[in-house]
Amino acid sequence: IAMQDRNVFDMRKELDIPQELVSTQSGDIKIMHTVKMPLFYEDGSPHCLLAISEDITLKTKMEKQVYEAKTQYSLLVENCREGILILEQGKISFANKTLLLALNYPPADMENKNFLDFVSKGNKALAEEFYDKISSQTASQEFVTLKLQAKNEDVVEFETSGVRAKYLGKRIVILFMRNITRELRQES
Repeated sequence: IAMQDRNVFDMRKELDIPQELVSTQSGDIKIMHTVKMPLFYEDGSPHCLLAISEDITLKTKMEKQVYEAKTQYSLLVENCREGILILEQGKISFANKTLLLALNYPPADMENKNFLDFVSKGNKALAEEFYDKISSQTASQEFVTLKLQAKNEDVVEFETSGVRAKYLGKRIVILFMRNITRELRQES
């Protein structure tokens, strides 16, 4: 620490240490965010070093837990056999791999686009009604068959349910979409 403090005086500017481990008298280890600022006499000689530290142990642990939870949920959503679509104010904010593969779109072609732009022409009224219904309640107990337009212009049919949720303070709608196109073709 003494060497680091001398360097702060030599640099003649504050040093921001985002994270450093500090041992306490009780033997615990804390994670601290520290800012060290050198203060000088009028003649330019070193006077003292002002050090301000904030204990960020709890914050750091919580951030790690949030990151791990996000990673686990991300793995679950990405590897789900059902298509998952997250809509915010009717626009697509996320589509999982299963849905992207079924429709043959890269993520950039769907993100931030209006969901109804991907619904086949004869199915738009049903899709809009279903979206509005989910937006106004917490969950839909019913399933509807939504027909979406794939990139190659094929129509892909999905048995769809949905829920309304909050994410980062924003209202979203999550659609769970099971591709039933093959089943329907086998029946006919």
